[in-house]
Amino acid sequence: MIVGVWEYRRVPHRAIPVFLALVVIGQNVISNLIKLGVHRVRPSLDPLTLTTGTSFPSGHATAAAACYAGFALIAGRRRFPRTRSILAGAAAGIAIAVATSRVLLGVHWLTDVLAGLALGWSWFALCSIAFGGRILHFGRPAEPATRSPP
Repeated sequence: MIVGVWEYRRVPHRAIPVFLALVVIGQNVISNLIKLGVHRVRPSLDPLTLTTGTSFPSGHATAAAACYAGFALIAGRRRFPRTRSILAGAAAGIAIAVATSRVLLGVHWLTDVLAGLALGWSWFALCSIAFGGRILHFGRPAEPATRSPP
């Protein structure tokens, strides 16, 4: 939430805390509801750490994908395209690193983390579409099409 406070001070908008809360809380609720429905058993192939709960989808991968993408989007407002690209790449890299670590620790199957990444990025996309177009103005408006002479 440090990113939210920092960016709220840099370019204030009352939708920033609502957007970040929706991304963070929403991904957690959706991931846990899916876990309850699927109830997949975790791998038992000599995990490096003790875990409890079900396996599918990976909550860590879901949270990393959704939250870091949301942080990058908020931090990239009114910045140069190169800066926005670096932020987006860093967010994706962190999410992939988190997902990879879950598999390497032996606490998730590969499909668990792939589903977690897809779920997190999908939830982020829905939230950013809902807020970005009209409320937070993340992107530049589309240029109107001009008619070419016949």
